[in-house]
Amino acid sequence: MTIETFGPPTDSGVAMRVIRQLVLAAFVALPTLLQSQAPDSIHIGDRVRVRIAATHGNTGVFIGNVASISPDTLFIDIPGGKGTITLARAAISEVAIANGRESHFANLPRMAPALVAPLLIATMPSIHDGPHANRLRNQRYIFLGLTSLPLILHFRRTPPERWQPVYSWLDARPPR
Repeated sequence: MTIETFGPPTDSGVAMRVIRQLVLAAFVALPTLLQSQAPDSIHIGDRVRVRIAATHGNTGVFIGNVASISPDTLFIDIPGGKGTITLARAAISEVAIANGRESHFANLPRMAPALVAPLLIATMPSIHDGPHANRLRNQRYIFLGLTSLPLILHFRRTPPERWQPVYSWLDARPPR
């Protein structure tokens, strides 16, 4: 017969707790570490977003593919065959490389309250008899469609692009 005592944890219990906390910390830090592995350089053909600093508070933003690059100049092809833009390093305030698109499900916690009404309406019991059963059922379908509309529109749109700033080319010293 074994008697279990409730008291301070044994050495193996403390060790397991520490290991569990270390594994949890590794999983929390992993996405940050993986982002830091992304390249910090510009290559020909990369899709980039370039911000130009203006003197009057307005900034120009150009999005295109890198056509050519030199130590002090960046040449960007504008999509659709509209031409090439030559940008001097001194005029550029930020360069960012396209890093895919955001997930449709990234905003799901924000959209969760909008899920409640359609779920409640969809799970309501149907009225099968009575003089107004058809009208009430049709109103339920219309209400279900209208409350689902924000969710449908959210998942139909193209998610925005993610951009990762590139510092190596912009911070490098230009040749003299």
